[in-house]
Amino acid sequence: MGNVTVEYDESLDICFFTVEGDVGYELLLGEIDKYYKVHLTRYTLWDFRNASLKLTTEELKKIAGYVIDRERKRPPGTGCVTTIVVSDLLKYGLARMFAALNEAVRNDGTTITTGVFRSKEEALSWIKIHHYNENQTNRRPGS
Repeated sequence: MGNVTVEYDESLDICFFTVEGDVGYELLLGEIDKYYKVHLTRYTLWDFRNASLKLTTEELKKIAGYVIDRERKRPPGTGCVTTIVVSDLLKYGLARMFAALNEAVRNDGTTITTGVFRSKEEALSWIKIHHYNENQTNRRPGS
């Protein structure tokens, strides 16, 4: 049986999902749905290193479509940056497929960005770089 633990870091505006055990379509879709209804953050980190994914290609496409649909409904300028952490080649391939399916540009020009990594540290570094770059871009000249 699979399990998803959810934690938030308000200082980075990030939601951490730690996924363990056998995880299928229904469990993942349920957690994603809760995320969009309960606590939307700018960044997400999905850690699948201790999970066994039980997804078909069609289910993966459905999840990506669901995420894109929800992302397009965010307020302007608030697109999500998602990181996925995996431990083996099969999960890496599935995560890259999801990232490719999930990349999209919203009507306001913001993008849905997904990165795939082999360690949580790499994923967090990538998020911090995005966070820093966004803060620099949003600063007024001379401030």
